[in-house]
Amino acid sequence: MATDSIVLISKFRQYNNKKPEKQITLSSDAADFELFGWFNSQELIREAKVAMASYLPSYFTLSAADSLANEQIIHQNNFNWSLNFKDIKPYTDLFFPAFEIEKNTLFLGNYNSEEKDISFAGMVPYLRLPGAAFFDLRIFGQGSPEEMNISGKAQQFEAAGFVKMPNFHLNAVLKADSLEFKSSWAKSDSLIFISKFEKLPGKSTAQIRTDFKPSRITIGNDRWNIKKSSVIIDSTAITINDFIVFNNHKGIKVWGKVSENPDDSLNMVFRYLELEDFTSKDNSTGFALKGVMNGDLLLKNVYNDPVFILKDSIINFFVNGEKYDDFHLYSTWNKTYENIDVKIHTKNPKLKRQKIDISGNYTPKGGYLDFIVNLDTFNLSVLQPVLKGVVSNLNLKTSTEMMLISGTVQKPIIFGVMRFVSGGASVDFLGTRYSVTGKNKIIFDENVIIFDGLQLKPDIPKFARNIEIGNAKVSGKIMHNYFANINFDVALSGNNIPILDTHETDSSFFFGTALAERLVVNAYGNLENITADISAKTGKGTRFAVPLAGTSQLYESDFISFVNIDSTLLTQKHIKSKKKLNYKLNLNLEATPDAEMQLIFDARAGDIIKGKGYGDLKIEIDNAGTFNMFGDYTIEEGSYLFTLQRLFSKKFSVMRGGTINWEGDPFNAQIDLDAVYNIKKASLYDLIPEEDHIGLSSPVDCHLYMTDKLLKPQITFGVDVNSTSQSEDINGRLKSLSSDDLNKQMLSLLVLNKFQPLPGYGSDMSNISAGQGTGELISNQLNVWLSQISDNFDVGVNYQMGDSIKNTQVELAVSTKLWDDRITVNSNVGVAGLQSSSDFKGDLNVDVKLNKTGKVRMKAFAQTADPIQYGSSAYTQGIGLFFREEFNSFKELLIRYRQKFSRHKYDPNTVKSKDTTDY
Repeated sequence: MATDSIVLISKFRQYNNKKPEKQITLSSDAADFELFGWFNSQELIREAKVAMASYLPSYFTLSAADSLANEQIIHQNNFNWSLNFKDIKPYTDLFFPAFEIEKNTLFLGNYNSEEKDISFAGMVPYLRLPGAAFFDLRIFGQGSPEEMNISGKAQQFEAAGFVKMPNFHLNAVLKADSLEFKSSWAKSDSLIFISKFEKLPGKSTAQIRTDFKPSRITIGNDRWNIKKSSVIIDSTAITINDFIVFNNHKGIKVWGKVSENPDDSLNMVFRYLELEDFTSKDNSTGFALKGVMNGDLLLKNVYNDPVFILKDSIINFFVNGEKYDDFHLYSTWNKTYENIDVKIHTKNPKLKRQKIDISGNYTPKGGYLDFIVNLDTFNLSVLQPVLKGVVSNLNLKTSTEMMLISGTVQKPIIFGVMRFVSGGASVDFLGTRYSVTGKNKIIFDENVIIFDGLQLKPDIPKFARNIEIGNAKVSGKIMHNYFANINFDVALSGNNIPILDTHETDSSFFFGTALAERLVVNAYGNLENITADISAKTGKGTRFAVPLAGTSQLYESDFISFVNIDSTLLTQKHIKSKKKLNYKLNLNLEATPDAEMQLIFDARAGDIIKGKGYGDLKIEIDNAGTFNMFGDYTIEEGSYLFTLQRLFSKKFSVMRGGTINWEGDPFNAQIDLDAVYNIKKASLYDLIPEEDHIGLSSPVDCHLYMTDKLLKPQITFGVDVNSTSQSEDINGRLKSLSSDDLNKQMLSLLVLNKFQPLPGYGSDMSNISAGQGTGELISNQLNVWLSQISDNFDVGVNYQMGDSIKNTQVELAVSTKLWDDRITVNSNVGVAGLQSSSDFKGDLNVDVKLNKTGKVRMKAFAQTADPIQYGSSAYTQGIGLFFREEFNSFKELLIRYRQKFSRHKYDPNTVKSKDTTDY
């Protein structure tokens, strides 16, 4: 709390030729007050005494001197005032924490002693008092020194957190020891009472008698009636005469007297009260209660030797949907030990055991506790509101072994052991759920709670159904100072643990599925600040996606509506505000080819880079919006769906060895990628229209090189012709092209699957026929539809319309991966002209990993042959065996295999440069 300055200004001011006026201005960071007009401080004090003696003569008596002075003075107080509360919360939090008033609340007033006029008005957006709150309150006062009328209205008044009164009106008249109060609100509800202040003979203080008129209030959907009754309060006793609130068979009755007389007693009876009527309908407290409550209360001789007896029972008691059978509470005052004996238990007529059994006593003098607690399959779901935002679907059942509660209310001490019987909970920001399993227990000591042998079993998500899932072990402790200043340090470890199962709507930073082949977590901090250090190695089924275009979701909506939010909704924050949970997540991730990483540029267009590879990544995330990534990621295999203004898209394969480097901002990564799109056959005669190229075609690799910044990459192109006797000469010509000419060739190959003539042959892109463009658009639309059929198959269509030289061509490509990605099949069949069966052509490639690492492979193929290179042969077939190994030198390779065969472990300490060799 800090106040920069307080400024007090007092001066005279004069308007035209009128009598000058005084002006006092008080300014500060908390509030501004201004008073201007004519006033005399001594007269003002006397007039205030006269007014209070007129309003409440039983409490305020006017002395003879003040009465005489009031008759003799010349009334000249005539002034206006204003008070603006700028920000007094730092002061109310310190001195009156239960009180809160909205910033910029304004009060205005006027006082004219000559005309005996007092008036004021207040505009209060929000006002909180102990147990009550007003929203958008407007209050007005008008009166004289003999009588004061106060009226007001509020958009809503709330009492006890669950009674809500919209469109609330009040009117009060204070005069001659009498306060008449009337209030009304929606549904014709009202509360009317008259309080009278009476001076009793021989008493120095007055008593207050409040007579309640028949009234009606609505709680939930029920209309409650208040009968005519009275309450009398004086300095020695409180007397209640049959105060009754009822609704059909439900009701509360209070009668009796509390005083120093040992024979006086206060009685309360409540019958068939439904707990739902007395809990917040919007579940703002987080606790949903159900049940029917009956009970009796007796208070006697409170001031000397108190007698306290409470019998309470709740039939069919539910807390947050969990049934606790019939709930019973008994408490009586023990005169001998001057404490309250308490017994609480739940009872199910069908079961012999009880879920809750608490017995013991409480000593008011000193606040001492002495209880024994036994829980049998007690569900901790009652703690769900406390863990909201971190844990959900809490359904964890526990049992205790003779747990003892001692100490005091201020410093409670718990000794005992609690065991988890069954159930679990979901971790919200991970999207995963874990259940307890095996033998486990939690030990409670004076200022520490110890986890011993706790095991968590993950619920198997859909993405991991075919994977053997392991259990996680939890150990650690929670430290506290008598359950205040709570700190914790908990460790978790396990293998093959699902740690992420979220969707794009769950987080703007990242989403996907993740399985940790190895997982170590250390969480520490307190209930307001949590830090989690995580070390993990990715396992099968991991698909981690980072959206790089956060605004892409806006395009999903047809329109955006702007709504005028009611002021009452804005002010709800004053009641429901909670301390913010600060968390920090530090993740050290060892990425393996079992995991797929996705960088999403445009989800709607499918503009996504997908890759599997190796990397050591460090990720930092916190609740303030921080999201940092550090480390290098080397791609083993990947794909990139290249799109152009959503008119066409081509699926590129990202070549092995591409890298992505993060140094903080995940959107500012450095990339070095080579993506290739393979064209099965392209006519070389289109490129070089010479006689020796007629009928000659070849597979073509279209390279897309991406370097520099991830979001603003530098993109260049390259074209390679393969599998022809003239490849070297043709590739040399293509590499000598200018960047503009090379870009034209790339665009033609991607859009039309054909070359454009090299410069000097008199043709360019402007000669593309409308039929060719239409055929490509048809192919692209078919590819979009076919790609939605299955996630296991990649299906594509290439349709090219014929012309006077070339026949119409239809080509179908299908690829898939089988047996846990150990077998890759790529096939391509096509028909040209549809004139005869000889026009049917096709290619087939099969790649089989003979071991899990993929170092040993077998490849088989059958494809259409090059008629120039292979003569009239229609097809060429082949089969091959491949072995791949990485090493820095031949010497290192020999040492590695010599140690392997001699059963000595190889330790690669010096790696200078990597060579890759295929055999």
